[in-house]
Amino acid sequence: MRTKTFVLLGASLILILGFSSCSFPAVGGGTATDGGVEPGGSAVPAELGAPGAPTNTDGAETILIPGGTFWMGSEDWDAEAEADERPRHQVTLGGFRIYTHEVTHAMYARCVEARVCIPVSALPGGPTSHYGDPAFDDYPVSGVDWLMARDYCAWANARLPTEAEWELASRSTDSLRFPWGEQAPTCDRVNMFGCSVPPDTLAVGSLADGNSAYEVWDLSGNVWEWVHDWYDEDAYFFSSVINPLGPNYSETKVVRGGGLYSEPSMMRAAARQSADPNRPYDDVGFRCVALSDLDLPGDYVPVDPGHLRVPPDSLEGGGERVEDYDPDPDVFFELRWIGFGCPNEEEIAFAFDFSASAPVTFTASVDGVPFECDYAPPSGIPLCEGPIPAAYGVSDSVVIVWHFEGEGIDVSGAWPVPLPEGCEGGGTTRPSVSTSIDCPAAGLVHPHFISSPAIVWDLVQLTTRTDTYDLSCSYTSDAEAVCIAPDESDGGQYWFNLHGTAPDGSEVAVRDFRIAARADCPAEEPITSVTPFCFLEEHPIVSINYAPSTRVVTSVTADGSALRCIPGRPTGSIGHEICGDLSGDPGTPVTVGVCFEGEGCREWEDVPVPACPGTETEPRSSIVSTCLPSVGPVVIFRLTPADHVVLVSAKANGTDLTCLDEPGGGLMCPLIPSSPGSELDVEFCLAGAGGYCYSLRITVPACEEDVPSGGEWSLVDFGCHSETHIYFIADTFLEWLVPLVPGAEGFMYRASDGIPSYSCDIHPTIPGRLY
Repeated sequence: MRTKTFVLLGASLILILGFSSCSFPAVGGGTATDGGVEPGGSAVPAELGAPGAPTNTDGAETILIPGGTFWMGSEDWDAEAEADERPRHQVTLGGFRIYTHEVTHAMYARCVEARVCIPVSALPGGPTSHYGDPAFDDYPVSGVDWLMARDYCAWANARLPTEAEWELASRSTDSLRFPWGEQAPTCDRVNMFGCSVPPDTLAVGSLADGNSAYEVWDLSGNVWEWVHDWYDEDAYFFSSVINPLGPNYSETKVVRGGGLYSEPSMMRAAARQSADPNRPYDDVGFRCVALSDLDLPGDYVPVDPGHLRVPPDSLEGGGERVEDYDPDPDVFFELRWIGFGCPNEEEIAFAFDFSASAPVTFTASVDGVPFECDYAPPSGIPLCEGPIPAAYGVSDSVVIVWHFEGEGIDVSGAWPVPLPEGCEGGGTTRPSVSTSIDCPAAGLVHPHFISSPAIVWDLVQLTTRTDTYDLSCSYTSDAEAVCIAPDESDGGQYWFNLHGTAPDGSEVAVRDFRIAARADCPAEEPITSVTPFCFLEEHPIVSINYAPSTRVVTSVTADGSALRCIPGRPTGSIGHEICGDLSGDPGTPVTVGVCFEGEGCREWEDVPVPACPGTETEPRSSIVSTCLPSVGPVVIFRLTPADHVVLVSAKANGTDLTCLDEPGGGLMCPLIPSSPGSELDVEFCLAGAGGYCYSLRITVPACEEDVPSGGEWSLVDFGCHSETHIYFIADTFLEWLVPLVPGAEGFMYRASDGIPSYSCDIHPTIPGRLY
């Protein structure tokens, strides 16, 4: 016996999502055309207009359906037709662009990674068991309810097709019985019951003989498809004849097209099926229309937010099949409301309001923390009690995951539930946190966290689909922390984890704290950097980093010769490509040219070929004059490799210099007293290395007393910190550097190699050294 479940109007679902990387599938399909295909029927009236360019942003191929007038529904004499397909009536539609094939696992996974879509619950059997398996990336996603399908299309800047749009794409203005014509369905045209044993889905675009007249794939069989319309058995009696949108309200939505468990009669283009929009089905997927939102009437009723979880079949392990759906069973469960009361000193409680066909037991958790649940005597109110959520006073709501079980009833779900406000005379005063964020600049953003009372944060993290960044923060006041983060938003949201201590010593921990990206930020000016380095130790290449990442690199050259480039995954708003190999001896200057689509080209001169293992021909030297705090003007001599540095003498205009070992393996020598701007001939003579002497005419720098200068930094060491992070140690020679103390004045230290992802700490014992 099937259960009946209703969900609360006005709720929405927030889940902690996992992350993975994926790419769009390369699938078969018809060819999108500018003019579309119109096999017959009347042309679209001019007043309905023609669609513009596709609006979708998910990379899916679309096909133009030019619109026109066609016969929708079935004839009275059709023995295979159901009552809800009658009366047959003429409908006129404007043109639209529909996805060539259903949304696939790989496409849907990208929406999950963007934290807009919730993941599919993969069951042990049936088509949903393939979710997350790369071998099935090109298979249609199923196990999605109507809300999940709607959310994907909205994320892709598209929408679900109306029932009339779907039927026109399937049968064309010739009003064909099946997408391919009048011939009966066979397994070389559709994937229906009996075509595979056990029944399973096929990759999208597998059966070209089943294409519609417009060359749209898989409109019959494989999986049913959600459409926009509410379901009403009598909808066709009062349907509009021009661009119909279906009823304004019902309890179920329409699915179309038949699926892998369906009989041949359900392959007909006119076949309809009702389905609970909050319920996922094993054999229901969807495709989108690349157009903007529908203009719905003011009395249109949206679907109640909420996602039901259906337990797997006890024998086959799969989910529920849509044709088994019973809209009015003897066994039912209806959850109407969940509400919190005000907390006491340590606990908080919430109550359920539901009706069921049999007594039920129930369990629940709040933000993953289990609560104790039972019927409260003597009222019998179903009540759950537990610790005050960490989000209380910080967030507006929490997610309650619930499960009810009884005779014929086994229903689970997850709702976001508002936390109580205005509670007085009991309960602990919980800190509140307000936020703001600055516009991105050079790939960085600055989130502000303002707490009341003041919280000392010991951990602020930015989480993305693939990485977690520990952020450096400073305090502009006791209550406001300003942090530096890479500009990596997901779906227009930045996601943070926070942990700290309130003034009363209590712990404050918040996961998945969201800050919306600014919508009023001006377009960021293009930024490009070129950095030479060694790839896989032995390949001298250049790294091209650019912002925004939407720019397209068309070519990279070195001294006019084209380089081969490998694109990297963008880091927030920064794109990356590595290009090589560079020709010439280490240290040889080359001119690197980078061209962007629509922008032209720019050149970087004197980019040195890096010295990679196995490519060095002789020791390389550098002589640099700079300023050091408390020392004044100095000259720094370095030789690569450093084991050649055995100093015999160092002179400036013939006067001996006193030199100290420099942490990078070179020599640091204070210059003889000279006027700023004057020139000195410096010479370093070494033992070994052929007894070379290295000389250069330098200009004495103007050094201000007690003003620290960045000078020349020295890289001491670098390597792997973990499987996902690297480290480096640098000596800055800035002995005045001090660690950052929360709540006090000080400096934050960050480093960049074109990707703003290094946070730095002061070495505890060596002045001026950063880790």
